[in-house]
Amino acid sequence: EAFVERGIPRERMSAVPMGVDLEEVEKLQSPAPETLGRLRGRRVIVYAGALDRVRQPGLMLEALVRIKAMEPQVLLLMVGGASDPNEVQQLRKQAIDLGLSENVHFTGWLSPAQALGCIKQAELGISVIPRGPLYDVSSPTKLAEYFALGLPVVANDLPDQELVMSESGAGTCIRFEPQALAQAVLDLLACPEQARIQGRAGQIYVQSQRSYLAMASRLAATYQGLVSPEISGTGSF
Repeated sequence: EAFVERGIPRERMSAVPMGVDLEEVEKLQSPAPETLGRLRGRRVIVYAGALDRVRQPGLMLEALVRIKAMEPQVLLLMVGGASDPNEVQQLRKQAIDLGLSENVHFTGWLSPAQALGCIKQAELGISVIPRGPLYDVSSPTKLAEYFALGLPVVANDLPDQELVMSESGAGTCIRFEPQALAQAVLDLLACPEQARIQGRAGQIYVQSQRSYLAMASRLAATYQGLVSPEISGTGSF
């Protein structure tokens, strides 16, 4: 839609969103002992991805203050880093200033298998990214990863995320606001059975819609429809 608004003919485009390789998900690695120690006995929620200032990750800390007031054992697991290490240090300082030093754990950048292993330890996943021209055209990978691991999700209303959350029934779609994020997380933590149902819905959805196997088949069909009947009749993709 963004490119159509800039004059590119709709019929000349095919959107290919981000997804997940389900075979790679099965190869996840257990977190480091230090990380596992921090998570033991906690209500773990996870954000996996970049922590650059432009993504406004501080909003999650603002929400965490509200969540902690109701769930003192909550721990936000932040899996990822920033292109500028100073921005992560500023985020750490914000956590300390907000009294959250015992409620946030930063892993830094990890290998895909290690990151998936950390995500698997959480009760729910968070995908909150600010609205605007930069990210409204994005398709966050973390959403598909959370689904593949059976986590219910709280995500904000980026166009792709809003679509996926609506189609999957795998969590809650919110505005990019700390109050909305906090309430959605608290609602899921308070109802483990609902969280389990939503997590399973995400697994079913990702298998048929956002696994790379399913997406590759749809993309191949698109290419098949673009070639001439004479060529398409000589073989298959």
